[in-house]
Amino acid sequence: MIFTITLWLHLIAAVIWIGGMLFLVTVLRPVIMSTKKESCGPVQETAELISKIHSRFRTIVGVMIGILIITGLININRYMPAISAGITTPPIIALWIKLFLAIGLFTIYTVNVLSSRKIQASHCIDNPTPQKMKFQMAAVVMAVGILFCSALLRG
Repeated sequence: MIFTITLWLHLIAAVIWIGGMLFLVTVLRPVIMSTKKESCGPVQETAELISKIHSRFRTIVGVMIGILIITGLININRYMPAISAGITTPPIIALWIKLFLAIGLFTIYTVNVLSSRKIQASHCIDNPTPQKMKFQMAAVVMAVGILFCSALLRG
């Protein structure tokens, strides 16, 4: 029963994080950026809105990461006998890939949080830098890979 509950919590946390990330990258940011005006008045309000959304989402993601780590450590116990024995079945390989991708996502989140504290205040919002767009796309690809590996674990 404990594995069922921790698996459920793990999945809920992943859905909130990955679903929110996909919404931000594929829906919210493109819509907001396409409505960018020449005057700085509405753009400044848009910049403040984006800042508030990102700040709130970062807080939620921080909590979800905590839940994912705790439940992940509990859930990995199911695979410990095979890992300890050095068994390399497709589910164990999928687990290692999932862990590697999760560490990559946690790293991108940490870099994003640290860099967002250094953002300079300006009166107009700029388009995201190409580097930030690459990190966002990498995060989306990693998230999809994690979901695929999760399906392999349960398949």
